[in-house]
Amino acid sequence: MTTPVLLLHGLWMGRPAMLYLRRRLRDAGFAPLIHGYPTIVGDPQRVIDELIGRWRGLAPGPVHAIGHSLGGLTLLAALAQDADLPPGRILCLGSPLAGSSVARRLARSGWTRWAVGQAAA
Repeated sequence: MTTPVLLLHGLWMGRPAMLYLRRRLRDAGFAPLIHGYPTIVGDPQRVIDELIGRWRGLAPGPVHAIGHSLGGLTLLAALAQDADLPPGRILCLGSPLAGSSVARRLARSGWTRWAVGQAAA
């Protein structure tokens, strides 16, 4: 069995943003799965819970994960809530691991708060 790799897109993106990476990982012998989720509307905790469920469903064996931007933060939030997830490697691509001054400014303004939605939470 090939090793599964969960792929999570970033803010304002969708599943299509990860298609190229999925193809390259498949060509390299992995079993990539794109985990789509709402980035602006919806409940962030629900997104994390659904991710944890999908992650656990890929066990037994290692499960790797790659998150772009907000996707990387979402992966880390899932790990923080459930340290017993199947082992594997995590790669955060362009994730604002030290915060984002742009997102904070957008979230403070009534005119642009919609742009980051619940991602600012």
